[in-house]
Amino acid sequence: GSDRLAAFGRPVPFNYGCLPQTFRDPDQVDELYDAPGDNDPLDILDLGDRTVGVGEVVQCRPLGAVCLIDEGQADWKILAVNTEQPGPLGEARSIEDVERIAPGRIRECLNWIDDFKSSNGGDEAKLHFEVHDAQRAISLIEQDHESWRALVKQAGPDGVARGHWVRSPEQAPKKLDNIVQHEVQKHVAPPPTDVSLWHDVDLCVKNWLDEDTGLFRYVNEMPLGSLQKFEVQPHVPGNAILEDPKGSDRLAAFGRPVPFNYGCLPQTFRDPDHVDELY
Repeated sequence: GSDRLAAFGRPVPFNYGCLPQTFRDPDQVDELYDAPGDNDPLDILDLGDRTVGVGEVVQCRPLGAVCLIDEGQADWKILAVNTEQPGPLGEARSIEDVERIAPGRIRECLNWIDDFKSSNGGDEAKLHFEVHDAQRAISLIEQDHESWRALVKQAGPDGVARGHWVRSPEQAPKKLDNIVQHEVQKHVAPPPTDVSLWHDVDLCVKNWLDEDTGLFRYVNEMPLGSLQKFEVQPHVPGNAILEDPKGSDRLAAFGRPVPFNYGCLPQTFRDPDHVDELY
């Protein structure tokens, strides 16, 4: 693969990767192109212009999808933007937004794929240039996630399913046990500042046009893997985060580190005068 890219001589003009916990099931025939899945995770093409390192995990927003028929298999590519990338492209919410912000960007990426696949006369590959919308992309992701769930359930005692290594359910508890066996990291509360983590941190993430993105911020209080209790103090000036000694003692006595990050949503208030409609 790397030798072929070097011979092709044109560097990849995008970040290219796969969506975790997805599986293109070769036993499922694509409803649009009448071809089976390619027996791999679902591919993703990041339309942004910031280089991402190999193995880096990226938060993205799917905007569309194109289909490459490669060796008779439906090798879909999700077109997405990196929402952690600074600048307007990371705020794009549709293929049309990408065209408006970066005209010609999508065509540049698709032409590269088509030219690369055509550079080897022996390739049986055809890229369909029709760009399907975000709804189709999300449908593909959901479908392939369900296929992945089915694949995992088929894993045998050796952790292999249909020739793929997957994480066996029997292995999951061992990972948590490893946290207990290693020395637990000690954390300290951050020094107080003039910024209230309750009142001054915006709850909603907005884009460069001051529009809601559907994303929220949270303030982390108890780190994953810890045996200490920290909490934003509603009654202390500046709402500093302080350690709760009694809570930390109780966690230490419990002896099992917190298996997740735990915190609070800024600019929210659980009003004791409001009765919950469910409970």
